[in-house]
Amino acid sequence: MRTLVSLLTVVVFSFVACSNSNDQDADSGQLSGDCSLKIINGEECPKGEGPIALVVAESEDGIPLSMCSGTFITTKKILSAAHCGQLMDAPVTKVYTGNTVVKVSSFKAHPYYVNNAPYNFRYDVGIFTLEDSINISPLPLLLSRQPQVGDLIFVYGFGIDENNQTAIDNDWGNSVRRTSMLVSSLQNGGIVAEFDATHSGACEGDSGGPALAQSPQGSYGITGVVSGGTNDSCQVGTLEVFTEIAQDEVLNFILSEVPNVDAV
Repeated sequence: MRTLVSLLTVVVFSFVACSNSNDQDADSGQLSGDCSLKIINGEECPKGEGPIALVVAESEDGIPLSMCSGTFITTKKILSAAHCGQLMDAPVTKVYTGNTVVKVSSFKAHPYYVNNAPYNFRYDVGIFTLEDSINISPLPLLLSRQPQVGDLIFVYGFGIDENNQTAIDNDWGNSVRRTSMLVSSLQNGGIVAEFDATHSGACEGDSGGPALAQSPQGSYGITGVVSGGTNDSCQVGTLEVFTEIAQDEVLNFILSEVPNVDAV
């Protein structure tokens, strides 16, 4: 059997386009504690505008082509995965949250990100900029503590569920879902958690979504960004990898693009 280190030297499968409940809650921004902790085998979070964004690449006729998730870190800037920049190749890229829809004007990927490279998750972050601001409460970055093995993280996204459907098949910007996972290791700028029978994981379409963890003061902030997994089957046993946002080269990139981002 290969070790975790050797597993993560291969290219991580990206989740462009899973879970059991836990009573703990991430009371963050406009996210409600009524949301069950599930993505696959999951339930939707309460409907309405919130800080988790559905990013959709569309044809000129408005037909959805591909999608990612992301997080509002200001009213006009969305933190997502670098590999989600491929959505900008479509004629139109839009962001949905609740019933609000805004076009994306630009995207900036971390300059060190290289697709299909070993450890490609290390710099897998990017920033979508919207044409117009949205009246929304952004989520802060978690900078008051480093991620640790054993941390409980809460992962949000619009991707594939247990019925093989995404937000596009359901209620678009109203159908964000949540799961909880336990951090099993920290590897080369990646936060690793296993999709197990108790805490499930992300799947296609969840790329770019946030992993939230609790600060010493009790509030929640973004500790990681969904990058991908060690296979693309979205099944028990998959190692899910999140890009750690507090590592210097990633944080410096975020601050260079969004100097007014909040932190806890």
